[in-house]
Amino acid sequence: MKRLLKWLAAVVGVIVLLLVSAAILLPLLIDPNDHKQALVDQVKARTGRDLNIAGDIELSVFPWLGVELGKTSLSNAAGFSAPVFASTDKVAIRVKLLPLLSKRLEMDTVTVQGLRLNLARDASGRTNWDDLVKAGGAEPPGAPGSKGDSDTSDGTAAVALAVGGVDIRDANLSWDDATQNQHYEISNLSVQTGALTPGEPVDLALALDLQAGDPAISGHITAAGRLDYDTGAKIARVDGLEVEGTFAGPQLPQGKARVALAANVTHDAGKQTLVVEKLALEAEELKLNGELRVSDINSAPTTKGNIRIEEFNPKKLLAALSKEPFQTADPKALTRVSLDATIGGRPNQLVVKPLTVRLDDSTLKGELSIADIKSQALRFDLALDAIDADRYMPPEKDKSEASTPVAASPGAAAGGAGQVPNETLRRLDVVGRVNIGKLKAAKLNMSDVDMSVTAKDGLIRLNPIGANLYNGNYRGNITVDARGDTPRISVDENLAGILAGPLLKDLQGTDRLTGMGNVNVAMQTAGVTPDEITKSLNGSASFAFTDGAINGVNIARMIREAHARIKGIKLPPAEVEQKTDFSELRGSMRVTNGVATNEDFVAMTPLLRINGKGTANLPAESLDYRIQATLVKSLEGQGGQNLDELVGIPIPIRVTGSFAEPKYALDTEALAQSLAKGKAKELIEEKVGEKIGEKIGGDKVKGLLKGLIK
Repeated sequence: MKRLLKWLAAVVGVIVLLLVSAAILLPLLIDPNDHKQALVDQVKARTGRDLNIAGDIELSVFPWLGVELGKTSLSNAAGFSAPVFASTDKVAIRVKLLPLLSKRLEMDTVTVQGLRLNLARDASGRTNWDDLVKAGGAEPPGAPGSKGDSDTSDGTAAVALAVGGVDIRDANLSWDDATQNQHYEISNLSVQTGALTPGEPVDLALALDLQAGDPAISGHITAAGRLDYDTGAKIARVDGLEVEGTFAGPQLPQGKARVALAANVTHDAGKQTLVVEKLALEAEELKLNGELRVSDINSAPTTKGNIRIEEFNPKKLLAALSKEPFQTADPKALTRVSLDATIGGRPNQLVVKPLTVRLDDSTLKGELSIADIKSQALRFDLALDAIDADRYMPPEKDKSEASTPVAASPGAAAGGAGQVPNETLRRLDVVGRVNIGKLKAAKLNMSDVDMSVTAKDGLIRLNPIGANLYNGNYRGNITVDARGDTPRISVDENLAGILAGPLLKDLQGTDRLTGMGNVNVAMQTAGVTPDEITKSLNGSASFAFTDGAINGVNIARMIREAHARIKGIKLPPAEVEQKTDFSELRGSMRVTNGVATNEDFVAMTPLLRINGKGTANLPAESLDYRIQATLVKSLEGQGGQNLDELVGIPIPIRVTGSFAEPKYALDTEALAQSLAKGKAKELIEEKVGEKIGEKIGGDKVKGLLKGLIK
């Protein structure tokens, strides 16, 4: 036994002596630089590329078996402008010698300095590495086939691998894509890792500068995390991933932007899953948190997760994006928004259910989905508790500014017409419903607003539409047909039981008409601008109001004043209220190219019966109306004198002016003629009747005279 141990000790000593001798002698006896040309020739034979090794090749053996390569470059593929495909200033790889005896591969840190890599694709789609892939894909003669991760071709155990780390510094990469006319550059790239040991996590750090051509943008990006990979289970995990980027470019808010991302990411290749936990994304005013899980990555990826956007100020964000202050009618509007949502999706699909969005004092809940992302097929069912939409409109212009006319050029009109092109409307694919508890829009107050929307192939329908407003209700059906050259719009709307006074007061700031009313409208029009739509408006409408008043005019007062002027007597005292009460007001109209014509206007008051007809020019917002007011009972004049002579006589009144400021004028001359005619009739009846009435009979004479004198 002792002799055996002595023999083994001698063998080990010899081996150690040989290794030490080799470590000393090999670098002295073998100069790797003598083999440069052989290496260059081999690369040329296999790839057709020129390998240039300008620096020295240094070789070490003990305790590290290593090679260090100086300045080296590989020529580019034929047909590409850059002369060099790849180059390095230094590459160093070292392996511990003694662990190799135990089939353990322990590498020192792999060092790469000054890497330059020029990647490109020409106009035909060929890349400058296609030839390298083809050359590298051919197996050399006699190459053994793979039998698994743990066994070699002869059944022996594979070599265990451990790498001290990777250290890449001052690397530069460029990408030229002629098919897209794009150019990108990555410079100052650095990658550092900790020791790479199977089954053990490794720290990873990366930094780079980015330059893009179109759109022009530059940035600096850093990333760090701890990577763990289970070879047997094929599970890769990155804990504490942190990515931060600062970017600059003319199209960015104020010329710059910052984005930060943090998460824990796990990829299970066996189960085909990707899990993102503790996701935190920051970009300008936005802060997003959430969790995501993707299943069946390789076949049919399915996504599920939750996302939350913390409350932020969208007005501030929009102002930064537009580079100008973003103003709203209410300065406090659009200053608080947050979002909570559960998302899911399959390839080309997205589902958000449930969804909660808080906008200032409003809360939107419901669900929405994109049934087909490619065609943007939108589906939704949403409920909003309350919102004042007028708060979010642009501030009203000063009266002086608003009154200044601005000439519209043909180009401006064309630009306005192009704001909603037919092609955009034709692409809409929408099915949805919206319910709003309380809504203020265009200064009108509504409740229980319910609207269904469908849009497909250029046909958009809002039907049904319902709402409660001003003690009554609204029902509507609106259709937009964009299948032709110009969008066509049709509306069928009904207002029932509404209080006209409060509605007009809110809408126009003045209640020209009060009372409870019903309105029916059936109209068609075409165009894309308000002016075009108004001028091409055609259809019909009807209205009926009860127990109200026409404010701004006192027809009874006008009659008293006209009578006083005709009689040459003192005008009666002015009355406080300028209004005409009515028990009923009704009529209908037909609209042709924006001009509404009414032939059957009727209003009834305790003292008057009013009939009228005329037109309302909608584009010009002007009126041209003629009405006749007939007294049905006497009005008291000055000193309590009854105006019996006016009873039954039609009194002509003309209405002109604008919708906002109508003007009323009584035709005094026509009234005087009517009075004179009435007086003559009265005198004839009295005088003639007295003379011949005794012979023929008074009643018969009066009846005859009434038939002759009209």
